Amino acid sequence: MVSPAGKRFAMRFLSFVVLVSVGFLELPASLAGGPPADQWPLFRGDSNMSGVTLDPLRPPLELAWAHEGDSPVPATPVISGGRVFVGALGGKFLCLELATGKEVWAFETKLGVEGPACVSGELVFFGETDGFLRALRVSNGEQVWQYETGDAIVGGVNRYVTKAGRELILVGSDDFFLHAVDAATGQKVWTVETGNYIKGAPSVDADHGLVIFGGCDEVLRLIDAETGELVRSIPVGAYMANSCAVREKVAYVAHYAGEILAFDLEKGERRWAVPNEAVEFVASPAVDASIVVAAGRDKKIRALDPATGKPLWEFLARKGIDSSPVIGPETIFAGSDDGRIYALDRKDGKEVWSYDIGARINSSPAVAGGHLVIGAQDGSVYAFRAATARR
Repeated sequence: MVSPAGKRFAMRFLSFVVLVSVGFLELPASLAGGPPADQWPLFRGDSNMSGVTLDPLRPPLELAWAHEGDSPVPATPVISGGRVFVGALGGKFLCLELATGKEVWAFETKLGVEGPACVSGELVFFGETDGFLRALRVSNGEQVWQYETGDAIVGGVNRYVTKAGRELILVGSDDFFLHAVDAATGQKVWTVETGNYIKGAPSVDADHGLVIFGGCDEVLRLIDAETGELVRSIPVGAYMANSCAVREKVAYVAHYAGEILAFDLEKGERRWAVPNEAVEFVASPAVDASIVVAAGRDKKIRALDPATGKPLWEFLARKGIDSSPVIGPETIFAGSDDGRIYALDRKDGKEVWSYDIGARINSSPAVAGGHLVIGAQDGSVYAFRAATARR
């Protein structure tokens, strides 16, 4: 049964389609997929968690810099305003210059940081494993507010701007709740209770006012972003330790029992499912108009047709993959437990470049501003750029 909020969503969706079809509404840039080429302000690049970059970065790449730390960096860096923001397990949240890797400031945390941050305006937001969501000033790292959840935060942060212009910061927690917090004050706006841990960052379909997320209770939830009211719940069949990628009213899911699925968000129905034996998906999938990419612990990176789920190609790495792949104009980028960063031709999945860091990579690539930035379990943050011969 569809809830009252679901009926309201259907009416909004119908109105949207009519306006677009008659030409009275210009499609927002977000529907093209990916943030501006010089920005990667949150996990997966945009609020849809699409994992798409518009940066034309092409291999071969060379190491631009490495910022050495003393504890593992599983968090994915984010890039905004020529700066890199990333936390580490040892209790530091860093701001680095994108061009040089030079430390601009560091914020001492109580415990570690596993999840990616989100930059919006003059503030950067991130969660800690001690359960606190924090807002710092981008300019100097000064804390503006903190908000306490009931357990560890290990997933990324997203944002949504309401019709009234109020910015909400969205984050899941091991306390079983999704939290929506006022970006300016740090005060709770609404929460949604689930049946288990929430490990991934929520996705946002801003055009239809929806927050979409899964968790360890095996349910994909659609939430009215304005009110926090449940619109629809969709059984997934296994728990999700990652984020879904959303494009044109479809959510693409890769779950822990090995299936890659596409769900119609308007109807709440499964469009297609591709089972994969003996694989666990922890990495989040990526999607653009012509390709879905998912990476698994069976060492494989898979590409599928987003309309049908038909396999397009597979690539076999040397070890399993928890690093979420990124789709570029010509190249697919991903890290691996084998310590390598891979660049694959998006047309056929053939390896065109790789770099052996020598330490396991759980962090995902952030690709913007002519750089690929990624963390590693050796405690360093690495940045790559196009090789000198190509520049």
